[in-house]
Amino acid sequence: MRFTDLLFAFAIVYLPYEAHYPLVLDVKGVNALNMIIVVLLVVILVRRERAPTPTPLKGRFLFFFAALTIAFLIGESYDSWTFADDLTVLKDMVMYASLYFIYYHGARDERSVRVLYAAVMLTLFLISLQGVRQAFDYGIASYNPNRRITGPFGGGAVFGANMAAGYFIIMLPMAMATLVMARSRPLLRLASAVCIGLGTFATFYTYSRQAYFALAALFLLIGVRRSAFFAIVLLLLGATFDQWAPDTVMQRIDQTEQVSSGGEEQLDASTESRFLLWQGGMELFSERPWGIGLNHWKRSIGPHVPAAYKGFDAHNGFVLLTTECGVLGIASFVFLIAGLWGLARRMEKLPDADSQLYGYAFGMAVLGLVCANLFGSRISNGEVMVDFWALAGIAARHYTMALARSREPAKAQAEAPGAPAPASMVEVDLHHAAGGSRRQ
Repeated sequence: MRFTDLLFAFAIVYLPYEAHYPLVLDVKGVNALNMIIVVLLVVILVRRERAPTPTPLKGRFLFFFAALTIAFLIGESYDSWTFADDLTVLKDMVMYASLYFIYYHGARDERSVRVLYAAVMLTLFLISLQGVRQAFDYGIASYNPNRRITGPFGGGAVFGANMAAGYFIIMLPMAMATLVMARSRPLLRLASAVCIGLGTFATFYTYSRQAYFALAALFLLIGVRRSAFFAIVLLLLGATFDQWAPDTVMQRIDQTEQVSSGGEEQLDASTESRFLLWQGGMELFSERPWGIGLNHWKRSIGPHVPAAYKGFDAHNGFVLLTTECGVLGIASFVFLIAGLWGLARRMEKLPDADSQLYGYAFGMAVLGLVCANLFGSRISNGEVMVDFWALAGIAARHYTMALARSREPAKAQAEAPGAPAPASMVEVDLHHAAGGSRRQ
């Protein structure tokens, strides 16, 4: 195993744990993320190995970064009271997402891709194992809203638990898809099964109801892909959830609807607050469709929600981006997600087994990202998103290499004496991989 691959793998494993093991220097603005990105960039430059094709989806990422920057400038134009904090949010969102480019150029070949994919799986295993240990430390026999597992994510019991749940929603479907697709790689399937078992157990004790329903839906979707029998088993497990799920989990689910003193059913405060916050966000959007400014949600939402929810998070990444970044921001994010989904689907259609595995696994992670942002603002949580962005870069690198290999026979035939020259098709497909407009 090459030392440079180990460096890139280390970043995948370490960055979600940054809050637990900080690398802090006495220099303002210098943190572990900054230092690691600089080191990885230096490694890429020193190697002097250029990827043979431009980075796929580059334009979509730059569009997203531009939308964030414009939202930052809009916010500072009328309220720069927390300029440093707002700039830090912009920097973190751009730098974490830039890991896509770092890992696209950092994966040198298929061996690198396998090492880095294994690092993503290792991170999932470690976070799942930590969650299981926390669950037993806190006690699994009784529900306590202030003792929810958080994994390596900070922010207190509630916020940290929701971050951990968001991470599991994104990464566990990737592991399940790997289990289904890696038929010729038994060790990878075993590792995936272990991650799924530990991660699912840990997810129970995040007490995130969103995570329960999102993972059930995503696992069922994967089950349908695997076989009818597997799908039926998952359906039966879902239908009998109340019979085998931990009592504390059922207690948490039962809190979604409560009976008022007048005998009427009503949503619990946590669930109701989300709808009120989203409504308030839409009121802000109607007032300023160009956006209120990056990191301005908490200081602006107060007049549009009951006093008890003043300063609350949006609890929805799409609502947050729509409100803070306006039409341009949400359009750029949806455009980016659509591009990532399209990349996964194109990878699945390649003839080799590894491409189908990585394509399907990454595609399920993209769907997990969508689900994780429906009831949480995970797009702004860099430590939750770091492994997703790295996985996206790894997947894109594999895709361009696999696509080039799949076209080599056609290229060789075109170069044969007297043969027609369809080599332009190779160029068209590679251009499409780089973000061109060729229709599927």
